[in-house]
Amino acid sequence: MALVVLDPSLRNHLGHHYNFNAHVIEAAARAGVGCRIFGHREVERGVAERLKVTPWFSRSIYDTVSVDSIAGDLENFLALNQLIEAELAALPPDAVGPDDTVVLHTLNHNQVKGVLDWLRGRGTGSFRAAHLLLPFDPGLDLAAQTFNTTASLYRFAFRQFAFERASNVVISALTRHQAEQFAALSGAAVRLHPMMFGEQDPPPGFGAAKRDGGPRIGFLGYTKAEKGFLLLPGVVEQVLGAHPQARIYVQASSFGFNEGEARALDALQALARRESRLTLQVGPLDHQGYFNELWGSDMIVLPYDARAYRSLTSGVFADAISAGKTVVVPADSSLAWLLRDVGGGGEEFADFTASSIAAAIGRALADIDGHRARAASAAGRWRANNGPAKTVEFYLRAPVAVS
Repeated sequence: MALVVLDPSLRNHLGHHYNFNAHVIEAAARAGVGCRIFGHREVERGVAERLKVTPWFSRSIYDTVSVDSIAGDLENFLALNQLIEAELAALPPDAVGPDDTVVLHTLNHNQVKGVLDWLRGRGTGSFRAAHLLLPFDPGLDLAAQTFNTTASLYRFAFRQFAFERASNVVISALTRHQAEQFAALSGAAVRLHPMMFGEQDPPPGFGAAKRDGGPRIGFLGYTKAEKGFLLLPGVVEQVLGAHPQARIYVQASSFGFNEGEARALDALQALARRESRLTLQVGPLDHQGYFNELWGSDMIVLPYDARAYRSLTSGVFADAISAGKTVVVPADSSLAWLLRDVGGGGEEFADFTASSIAAAIGRALADIDGHRARAASAAGRWRANNGPAKTVEFYLRAPVAVS
């Protein structure tokens, strides 16, 4: 029995795809289960060697083949689903055995139909279980009874597959909100997938050593507009002006700064030149560097747009809760709901503006000791139900088809 992870988007050592696969391999090994990974055909050599990845797929979930403003969504859906089905069908005969669990942990509408068509073509008796995680916004608002093109494409993909005759094909989502939406689109039971995070702990005394000089506020991740990067110059300037003991660390990581991001970065660099309490890291951090900055922060701020994060989740959020950190998150978002569910320490901001985010940081600083205590307590509850070990356990207990 083995986990067979099919990840067309695994290309390098940065971000979610590398971390997720690395954590799964380690947890599976501890559980005595083998793990085989098929990644992008251009996967970095070091990653392929470290994770024992077989280069295979030609397109990631983030790729497009059409930019047509009218027909592009449909052209991408058809082309990319057909492509992944063909590449899955061409896998070596021994890639997936009848006792193996197939895992696709980051799927969207442009690949899920191809995966379901491949599974149907193989026959559900040819694998122990198939686990399909859908972590993106499905484009459906059940309360308002509205939907967009993405929801229509998901619906079309699901309608081609008889879930009632394939009990070992498991659809999962990361939040209750997502699960309800995907259940409505698919007509199938959608299970809650554990949140992934790094299970390692900081060295003894690490956090205390990093806290010299006042509370440290961390902004980690990518420079996307929906992640609030364009608001950061205003947020940082207001927080540093109102809280003379505060120190701020900002990671500005991007695969290419667009015009708006470049202007925000210029403003942050100008602030850093005149304000010693601001540390600016431009570019990605390696795995250890990321966790060093996370552990060394008293507070992690996720200045995200709630409109984008009602269904989406965040790896930085999961790592911060696991590490017992105070967090600042958007109200009326999956992150706020998760924070309340686990009883964590933190504050919410109501508006996607620099002043609203800065005010929430101020409230968190005013009760930093209370938030620390609540965050430390929540970390144990979070780890009990999430993380690599729980993820592997979740895959291994997936239902098996009845012959």
